[in-house]
Amino acid sequence: MDLGKLLLVAAAIVGLVLLIQIAAGPGELPDPPEGRFLDGGTFALVQGGNRLGEEKFSAWIVAQGFRIDTEVKLAGGEVRQGWMTTASSWSLTRYENLRSGPRVWETTSVKIEQGQVTVETKAGLSRKTKKLPEVPPLLVQDPPAVGPWFAALRMILGGARRLALLKVRDGQIVPVEVRSMLAVGLQILGKKLPAERYTLRVGEEEVILYGQGDLLIGLSFPGQGLQAYMVEVLPTGLVESEL
Repeated sequence: MDLGKLLLVAAAIVGLVLLIQIAAGPGELPDPPEGRFLDGGTFALVQGGNRLGEEKFSAWIVAQGFRIDTEVKLAGGEVRQGWMTTASSWSLTRYENLRSGPRVWETTSVKIEQGQVTVETKAGLSRKTKKLPEVPPLLVQDPPAVGPWFAALRMILGGARRLALLKVRDGQIVPVEVRSMLAVGLQILGKKLPAERYTLRVGEEEVILYGQGDLLIGLSFPGQGLQAYMVEVLPTGLVESEL
């Protein structure tokens, strides 16, 4: 078979695989446990002054602890839907996520059983599984989702100062340390909104949470220039000032 025919056959095979992947799709999210509404809101996602998209999140009380739902809509058309459950201590027990959009079909599932964390990712016909030892109390990070950090704030308010975080995309668990807690003001329509700033060390990265009581209203990744703020509370953005 000459080179031209070989290239045609290879192209046909690649096209067939792509069609199968598209037909297979990402699958469906498993149904989350039913619960009673606790809190929720909408976060604007901004990086370098550019709007990346927005996220709607809600927190629920369920039989074994809590559930957090998220739906992220990015400017490029990608949608990420997910939910996670936690124990009554807010430590992660399960995570499910579905990414869909232009050229994206992917599901991610995290389950914790018998002291082991299993991360499974499916994209078309591809399936990857990674197993890690559980390190409670455990958080989960799947950028740019903000909702899971609601659990971090609740753990900190409960007295936790050292945590662990599962980076879903990297398949690794890194330590989290609460470095400082400080009362601050956030600018809103010419006024100052009293809030609390929690500075965390997450692996080699700094993450800042902004809370008002037990409500997460802002999040900042200084090293990435990434911010998220709850538009119902901070309609003009996340701008800190002295009280």
